[in-house]
Amino acid sequence: MKNIIREKTLLTNEYSEMLSFDVESLITNFPTLETFEKILDLAYVDGKSIFHGLKRDELKPLGPLFANIFMSGFEKKHMVELKNLAIGFWKRYVDDIFATLNIKGNAKKCLDFLNKQHPNISFTIEHECNKRTLPFLDTLVKRSLGKFTTTIYYKKTLTGVYLNWTSLTAGKYKIGLISCLLNRIEAICSEKSEIIVEKQKLKTILRMNQYPQDIIEEEFKGFENKKSKQAENIDSSIEIKRYIVLPYSNNNCEDFARRLKKLVVSNFPLVNFNVAYKTPKAIASHFRFKDNIKKNQDKSLVVYNIKCKNCEAYYIGKCKRILSYRISEHKKSSESSCCQHESNTGHTGHGL
Repeated sequence: MKNIIREKTLLTNEYSEMLSFDVESLITNFPTLETFEKILDLAYVDGKSIFHGLKRDELKPLGPLFANIFMSGFEKKHMVELKNLAIGFWKRYVDDIFATLNIKGNAKKCLDFLNKQHPNISFTIEHECNKRTLPFLDTLVKRSLGKFTTTIYYKKTLTGVYLNWTSLTAGKYKIGLISCLLNRIEAICSEKSEIIVEKQKLKTILRMNQYPQDIIEEEFKGFENKKSKQAENIDSSIEIKRYIVLPYSNNNCEDFARRLKKLVVSNFPLVNFNVAYKTPKAIASHFRFKDNIKKNQDKSLVVYNIKCKNCEAYYIGKCKRILSYRISEHKKSSESSCCQHESNTGHTGHGL
């Protein structure tokens, strides 16, 4: 979003308006037949499949991919009409769309037009507020005459609770959280003043989650140093990345990982070696939900079918208790459908 606002097509005037459109339940509602026909048109170039040679993992998940293909065709088909309805700018991320309108008051016409184009697709709309701001994804877009700026958008339900410093988790993940949130600030905020404000907010949130002040300051300083080095365009194309996964039980695991990394780097300086941790299994995972019971009548949580041996009548029920207890109730209770069937027809003998 920060890069989008730099595009000259976003330069606005006093009469423009920001809008966001959302496609309701796109992943489950996109028309599969039309989408597959579109995929077949795109899938073969000069008689060769564009998917040839790709691994299975590179093709997943398919839902968002197919939905995105459908929306790409939808936009291409109707963009001329949208431009005629005074849409000045249109950018989409899967089912979320950021747009600007050159003429205020045309938003309802745009929404009505979009909702008439396909029976499977329904759009909703959100307008900018009186302060000329509009939340879009994790970004709050602000506009003034001829200029757009972005900062981080916080929902009203935000609690500020993150991974606590005292939790039994590898320290690298706690440090990684700080780096991740700093990268988020740099990626979203377009103004230096906003970056400074957001970094102060982040320090407050980290202290609330019991992060030591010296750790916070050290990581903030390290982040700035790393950013400066990246600006120098250091060539890392010859760097080799390697990973290893280790079980995590206590802080000794991190000490072992540091010594292991030091050993690898000292012998293989071109290798970027990292350690990931796998948490041990919970105690509950070592106990089965229920024993492997062979006889059906001794099982619980079942759906059962009782058939009359003299006709085609049957009774289907479900039981949370042991099945044999429920069957005995069918035989004894006069309110049971099985007993009533025996009484009305004279048939005897029922089997599962």
